[in-house]
Amino acid sequence: MKPTLLAMPALAVVLFSASPAGATPPVPFYKANLSKLDKLGAGSVVIVTKDSVATVCAWYRKNLRDQNGESTTRDGAHLFYTHNGATVSVEPGNRFAPDTIVGLVWDARKFGSYR
Repeated sequence: MKPTLLAMPALAVVLFSASPAGATPPVPFYKANLSKLDKLGAGSVVIVTKDSVATVCAWYRKNLRDQNGESTTRDGAHLFYTHNGATVSVEPGNRFAPDTIVGLVWDARKFGSYR
């Protein structure tokens, strides 16, 4: 016997509430001049770009809609904080690896993991 349409909504609620895996992360991914994109964990991604720290930071100031703060470390890294708990770290490279490194971290149980 096939399930009726009345039983389907309950099944859909179970499927959609079980795990948000593959859902859209709560922070935008920088996508210009990428050298590398690595998934480090369910809610952790590292992006490497040839763009400067200043260019990447300007992009996040404009596009990180949930931002509630920014700080700069002594070594020149910029940390962006959000109301939802996600963070963005923009770090300068060095003479051996000169590209800019962008680290994104969020709660994967709440927002889903990056595939």
